[in-house]
Formats: sequence, structure tokens, C-alpha cells
Amino acid sequence: MAAAHGLITGPIGREGLIGLLAMSLEISAKQHRNRYLAVHELSLEATRRPTLQQTFDAMKSSAVDFTHEQHQALGLTTSRADVETLITLFGGALFNLITSQAGEVDGATCTALARTMVAGIAS
Repeated sequence: MAAAHGLITGPIGREGLIGLLAMSLEISAKQHRNRYLAVHELSLEATRRPTLQQTFDAMKSSAVDFTHEQHQALGLTTSRADVETLITLFGGALFNLITSQAGEVDGATCTALARTMVAGIAS
């Protein structure tokens, strides 16, 4: 998103990607915790409602496309499949962060998670 608004320009490299992911995890888990708790609750509800699931699937596909474009704009060689993997890993990490005790999220933990995510897509 930062690339879309011209806030960050590429190329950022692997460490830059780790930094962006870590920052996003931390902000999402701290400042937007309630928003993401609601998203996860709605995701669970979608497992019981096919129309809602279709909407979520379409949103996810759009998010992958948009994020892949942002990676390209930042000079990253991340493939669309890599972006899809990162989004899945990010979602799992965020779920764990937001369902832990509020206030326990710190930058070091977010950086370690982001580093592991990026290592998971390394070629």
C-alpha cells in the first residue's frame, strides 16, 4: 500500500520487505486489533455461508493481485504465488498476535515472524 501512495519507492530488497511486513504486522495487531478480530470472525462465518465465502474468495484474489503489483513497484521479484503464500502466512501470524493478550505484541516478535515469512518464499 505504501508503494501505491508513493510513500516508499523501490527497490527495497529482501530486508526492506521484512521491514514492511514487520511494521504491518505490528500496526495491524496493535492499532487495528479489533478490526482484524472482526475479519477473522467473519471468515469463520463464511465457512457456513457459501455466498459470503465467494465474496471473501474474490476479495482475496483482488488483494493478491494488488499486493503483487505493489511488490513489482518496489522492485521485488516476488511471484504471484509467493505473494499468495505471504498473505496466508501473514494472516496466520496476525491471527496469533491478535488473539494473544492485548499489549504483548512487540517489534522484535513481528520482525522474527516477517523474517520467517520471507524465508518461506526464498528461491
